[in-house]
Amino acid sequence: MNGAFAIRRHRNVIFTKRGIRTLPRLPITDRDNAVHAPDTQMLYKYLRLFDGVCASHNQRHEHGHDWRDNDPAVEPMVEIYQGTVKTMNGPALRVRRVKATRSAAGSRRASSTLALLKGYKFSFECSSDHLSTHISYAMVLAENNSREAVQKAMKLRHTYGATDNIVADYRCTADGKEHIMGDEFKTSQPPTVKSS
Repeated sequence: MNGAFAIRRHRNVIFTKRGIRTLPRLPITDRDNAVHAPDTQMLYKYLRLFDGVCASHNQRHEHGHDWRDNDPAVEPMVEIYQGTVKTMNGPALRVRRVKATRSAAGSRRASSTLALLKGYKFSFECSSDHLSTHISYAMVLAENNSREAVQKAMKLRHTYGATDNIVADYRCTADGKEHIMGDEFKTSQPPTVKSS
């Protein structure tokens, strides 16, 4: 695997409709190239065309993502933990999959931290992967369990990650209005936070 692929990694892509064809893979650009990545830009256009969303997958790789591209309308969340299984002469162990990474400038930070430092806004989610069912969860606070409602909640950043099957519903009241976790708002007074 070349260094450029290791830098950009890949994304989990979600559509509400079945049968949407996968995109062809474009040549990978050099990681030090400051221009937008053509394959990522093509993915964002495809997601807009077919009403999809994506999440940056697996922040654990030692190089992480370069984060030169971001479209908050179609990439509203980041996977910050990926459950995996390792056997060590006994039962399966949960393994932390988020590591500090080096940016092009050489500082060590978690890859998602680099995105936040650039001003990108995300909600977070976790995902189970190969051989790791029921180790981590992508939780979505949606109006109902239809595909459309779940995707709408993802676009609104109403997601969180968990390593157990839990329900967390935090809401904030500010200036007489209620906001769900993931919402962005301004307030003139200290907000009141409640959970249910």
